[in-house]
Amino acid sequence: MPRDIGGTKRGRNEPCWCGSGLKYKNCHLDRAEQPRLRGFEAVQILDEAYSHESCSCPPAWTAQCSGQIVKAHSISKNAGLSAIAESGHVYEPKPDFSKMIHKNDFDGKFVGVNRASTFTGFCGNHDQSIFRPLDTQEFDGSLQLTFLAAYRTMCRDRFAKIGQINTFHGARSTDKGRSSVDQLSIQSMLSAQIASANLALKEINEIKKRFDEALVASDLSGFSYKNYLYDARTDILASGCFNPSHGVNGRRLQDLSDLSKTSEHVIFSILPSGDHFWASFLWLPESQVATNFVKGVDERNALAGTMFGIALTYMENCFLRPSAVTSMRTEDQQTIERLAFTGVVSDDYKHLPQDFLSLESLYPQTVQRIAASF
Repeated sequence: MPRDIGGTKRGRNEPCWCGSGLKYKNCHLDRAEQPRLRGFEAVQILDEAYSHESCSCPPAWTAQCSGQIVKAHSISKNAGLSAIAESGHVYEPKPDFSKMIHKNDFDGKFVGVNRASTFTGFCGNHDQSIFRPLDTQEFDGSLQLTFLAAYRTMCRDRFAKIGQINTFHGARSTDKGRSSVDQLSIQSMLSAQIASANLALKEINEIKKRFDEALVASDLSGFSYKNYLYDARTDILASGCFNPSHGVNGRRLQDLSDLSKTSEHVIFSILPSGDHFWASFLWLPESQVATNFVKGVDERNALAGTMFGIALTYMENCFLRPSAVTSMRTEDQQTIERLAFTGVVSDDYKHLPQDFLSLESLYPQTVQRIAASF
């Protein structure tokens, strides 16, 4: 019988030691002698991980699915992205992982509005019927449009979390051609990441259940929200369902490393409305973390720069007006880059207060109106 990296005799048809669920002969047997993955193969793993398709409508409505999954915009194309697009493109500040693999380059990228923020998470019928009010009306701070924006955002983040889990499983093959010590290190890290991501998906699924029930019952009273209106056009659009470990003041709100505790989430969007824009928060009323996060926003007088800082720091789904980036001073571009990398390639939140000050001086617009319900 062959021996695995721990020296244990393991039959070829037994489960592999790494926890992949595959037979040992189809997984880590002779892994050290196999050729290493090339760059394009690693990029292919990323592409395949996010190619899954399903309709995210409430389970009670699945019988009404059209059967054709569409590329839904988590940020509305016509009512949103078109407001900041230039020559049909927007700037995405998050790292381009294909560049990181090939060049160790962390720059963001320009993307077309037809691709920006899309995910294959709704059938054609439900993408239109559920979100028609949001896609055809200017955002007005009402609970209905706030809920619909948050629902689409939450479904998109759930889709992304499933893609992340798929990526971790696909990355199990990245230890080909490596020593047994490296194999053990890589697989241990991936197992921990999969466990953490599965827990996060479970939390999002619980939130989605609350949304589904409210949508089916047409009863939106079980949510708290607070929306801020600004008398200015926006250079940034964003949406995300996130569990903040720190507030905008840099203070810790919850310990995300403690997997024994359920983390608390906030859903945030920046949405255009004519020559104005809204910054929108929605959360479950029992969440003290979310309540404290929004209080921290108010402590900074909820300046436009504060909202843009939140979008850059906590949102994966974030886009900027291209000319706003290219016309910035180098130090302002570095601030945006540093905030965008926080939580992605860096877990250092100490810089938040100073970087938020920089954005607040760049975007000092104050709140014109607040719509809220707690």
